[in-house]
Amino acid sequence: SEKIENNLKGELEFLCYLQSRSYPSVIPVASNSGELVVTLDSVWGKYYASVFKGADGNSIEDTDCNDRIVYAYGKALGQLHILSAEYSPEIRKWTYCDVLLWIGETLEEGHAPNKMLVELEEVRQELNKLSQTGDSFGLVHYDFEPDNVFWDETMQRCTAIDFEDGMYHFFLVDLEQALDALLENIPSDRRTAAEAAFLRGY
Repeated sequence: SEKIENNLKGELEFLCYLQSRSYPSVIPVASNSGELVVTLDSVWGKYYASVFKGADGNSIEDTDCNDRIVYAYGKALGQLHILSAEYSPEIRKWTYCDVLLWIGETLEEGHAPNKMLVELEEVRQELNKLSQTGDSFGLVHYDFEPDNVFWDETMQRCTAIDFEDGMYHFFLVDLEQALDALLENIPSDRRTAAEAAFLRGY
C-alpha cells in the first residue's frame, strides 16, 4: 500500500531511457507476458513486482574507495544528471512538492505536534524560492549512495542500482547525499582528497 504505481512505472521508464543512452544502470527484465511491472491483487492488498539483472562488481562501500574509484563514482552521478536534464518522460514520477504533501498528510494522520507542520511548511517555502532550471532540477536518484553504486574493476566503470526513491528535485540533493555518504566510508585523513576526486568526476 505504500507503493505508488506511477512511480514504479516511471522508474522503469527512466531505466529503459538510461539503457538507450548507454548509461550503466540496473537492467529491468520483462515478464513472460512482456510487462516490466506485474500487478497482483491479493487478500492482503495490491502488490507490484519487478525483476532486474544483477549489477557486476562490488558496491562502492565494499571497495578501498581509492581516488580512481571515487572519481568514477562522481562522474557516474554527473552523467546521470546530464541525462536526466534531457529526459522527457511519458510517465512522470512524483516531485518534492508531492512528497512534502504526503509527509504533511502523514503527520496530520498521526496527530503530530503543530511545530512539525510549521517546519514542513518552512521547508516547502524555502525550496519553492529556488530557481528550477534544466541545469539545476530534474529526476534525481535520491539514494545515490555507496551501497547503491557498483564498481566493476574489469570494465572500469560504475553501475547504479535502486532508483526506487527517485523524484523530481534539485540535483544538489543527490550530490550532497552521495558525497556525505561517501565521506562516512573514508578515513578522516583521506576525506579532503576523496571529496576533491569525487567533485572532479562530477
